[in-house]
Amino acid sequence: MNAKKINLLVTILLTVLAVNVRAGSRDELVRRGNRLYRQQNYQKALRQYDQAKSEGSDNPSLQYNRANCFYKLEDYTKSINLYREVSANAKDMQLAVRAKYNLGNCHFQQGVKQRDANPQKALEELAGAVKNYRESLDMNPQDDEARRNIAVTRLVMKDIMDQIKKDQEKQKQQQQDKDQKQQQQKNQQQDQQDKQKQEQTQEQEQTQEQEQKQEQDKKQDQQQDKTQDQQEKQKQQQQQQEQQRKEEQKKQQQFEQQAAPDTTARNILNEEKERKEQRKIRVRSGGYQLADKDW
Repeated sequence: MNAKKINLLVTILLTVLAVNVRAGSRDELVRRGNRLYRQQNYQKALRQYDQAKSEGSDNPSLQYNRANCFYKLEDYTKSINLYREVSANAKDMQLAVRAKYNLGNCHFQQGVKQRDANPQKALEELAGAVKNYRESLDMNPQDDEARRNIAVTRLVMKDIMDQIKKDQEKQKQQQQDKDQKQQQQKNQQQDQQDKQKQEQTQEQEQTQEQEQKQEQDKKQDQQQDKTQDQQEKQKQQQQQQEQQRKEEQKKQQQFEQQAAPDTTARNILNEEKERKEQRKIRVRSGGYQLADKDW
């Protein structure tokens, strides 16, 4: 009976000693982490805090320290998650206030980081910063830094909104310039098309005029050729008629030349006959002697 009691006491004592050893080890890890954090060696400090957590330490203070390391390493997403956890679970009001305040810092840093790349997203992050600063100030009205950060954040938001407005106006002006340029190009294209169409019309008209002129010239040439043919034909006819007239005249002359001797002979015979008649008349009247011949 005594042996059992002794064994039980020994087991309890060993368990207490083991717990104390683990607790001492966790505390030592946290102290090392704090020392490294003060030395601004945030990555090594985070490893110490993580090791302490793996050994069973999950209190809000350790999570707060881990969140601070992520914040210094600019891993704001992880730090935001841890600060939210601390502000929701911490029984220590001061720790919860600091978590809220740092949560506002995280949103502020993310907003500033995205200011140029995504102004609208930056405004959302800065609005979250103001919200957490305000909640921190509500929990601790004497926190002048939270009040000052709210004012600074609102000024940054105003600058971003002004920049957004300027960018919108600039984009609007650029769009107007673009539309105007496109309209000018469209007008130029239309003018060019109208000019080309006008030139084509002029070319067609000139072509038609040339064709008409060529047709007129052709008709005129044909008419001239026809007139010349007619004149030539008429000339030929006149020449033929003249030739015929000359031939007829020549024939007439030839005929008259051929007929002239016969006519003379008849005249001579007639005259001779008349002389004979006259001689006969004279004979009857006794004026002359008859003769057989007078030559």
